[in-house]
Amino acid sequence: MMASNGLERVAFRLTRDEAMLIRFGLLRLVIAHHRWQDRGAPPVSPRRNTTIPISGLRDEGEFSPDCQATVLNVSAVATSSFEAQSRRLRLGPIELAACILGVRATEMMARHGHLEPCPAYYKVRCRRLIKKLERLRKRAKRTYIRVQGQEAFAEASHRWQQYVRFARAFFLLCICNRTVLPDPLGKRRRKLIHDQWIEYFREELPERGLDVPPEPELRSLIERAMRVGKRFIRQYGRMTAHKNHDILQERMVRYVARRCAKSKV
Repeated sequence: MMASNGLERVAFRLTRDEAMLIRFGLLRLVIAHHRWQDRGAPPVSPRRNTTIPISGLRDEGEFSPDCQATVLNVSAVATSSFEAQSRRLRLGPIELAACILGVRATEMMARHGHLEPCPAYYKVRCRRLIKKLERLRKRAKRTYIRVQGQEAFAEASHRWQQYVRFARAFFLLCICNRTVLPDPLGKRRRKLIHDQWIEYFREELPERGLDVPPEPELRSLIERAMRVGKRFIRQYGRMTAHKNHDILQERMVRYVARRCAKSKV
């Protein structure tokens, strides 16, 4: 955990309802961390367990025991034991960033239907709380830099960002196989997936006696094949598609192969 003398922390009041929105997401991180350790701390994230490995999709960060301790501390100390409707807290910038991460995780779990009962008006409440925490985090950042210095904050911030990337890849994967947090590099990720499929079809189509179409046409076919995959997921569900990903892949491959065969005729 960051070295702290308390001077870089900011004081604010947190209500019981706000604390629960933070706590749901942080508990998810704590439980997932324990399960990851029980499995022997595998170095490969669940998102990479696909039939066609997509290497280099994104930086999956690095696990930090200090940051995990911060998450556990905020979850256990800052968001529990409310004797009244609100309480006054003093948190630093990294601890406030952990609170924001917890709220975002809670919002996405509620959106996926993994919270019972689902918090009422969770979208509005989560977004309002995130704005409040962001303002406090920026104020705590300025105070931290004034007390500890710019280099110390840059190091702590980099360590936290690496941990968040790691947590997104290893801890925040829903049982429906959707990440709990949105992918900020979604467009780049889709392009990399398309590139992987292009390399795959450049080897697969000649083996089937088919000509490889030009790259723009092949990209269009892959995009349509991915729509076929989405229809399969809507029809049979995400869990079935995840368990039978080889069937899903074969459907997409057959779709592209049929279109190439028709164009050849």
